[in-house]
Amino acid sequence: MTETEQIKHLLSLCSPVQRQEIFHHLREEFHIHPLEAELHTEAEIILEAIQRSGGLTLRMIRGVIAEVAFQIHSVLPARLLNILR
Repeated sequence: MTETEQIKHLLSLCSPVQRQEIFHHLREEFHIHPLEAELHTEAEIILEAIQRSGGLTLRMIRGVIAEVAFQIHSVLPARLLNILR
């Protein structure tokens, strides 16, 4: 068993509270997205701000999310298939 597999196994034995503590520890070192560095804040704060925003902002963000999801899940895989042919 590799060290990574051992760590994953130990994590599976942890309680949710312990896993949350470990997650917070890792978040101090690792950003979820480059936007955190650009805005000088954590993803959790960015998401909280979006959640508190008004309806118009949420509709705009939903549109952007839909566009990106379409690009990632539809357009890019289709392009990759064309390249592999």
